[in-house]
Amino acid sequence: MYRKGALAAVAWAGLTPGPKLFQNMRASRQTEPAETFPVHVVCEWIGNSPRVAEKHYLQVTEAHYEKAAQKTAQSRAASSGRPKSGAENGAQIPEGISVNAAMKGVSEGGSLGDTGLEPVTLRV
Repeated sequence: MYRKGALAAVAWAGLTPGPKLFQNMRASRQTEPAETFPVHVVCEWIGNSPRVAEKHYLQVTEAHYEKAAQKTAQSRAASSGRPKSGAENGAQIPEGISVNAAMKGVSEGGSLGDTGLEPVTLRV
């Protein structure tokens, strides 16, 4: 019943529906309000449990990567005692560099080095 209307709306917009149309719509609807409200509240509204939401619907978005990249840059600037500039001051990631690449520290000719984002620890 709802599928026919949803498919008509997608076709009207000139798009091609994906194979998991309702799964994707539910995942978006679960993830967006979870940014503002506690997960148990959003689950009550949608009608599932936090466990189901975490397993099937909650997503990591590009905005999450961007926020993490900015916080990492700000933290490094604060710990080095130098003034913030560029991406460290909340600027956007340069065009042509994916957010995933920026988070991994890989940009045009640069990298994080041997340790990556996590500090070196000894194995027990």
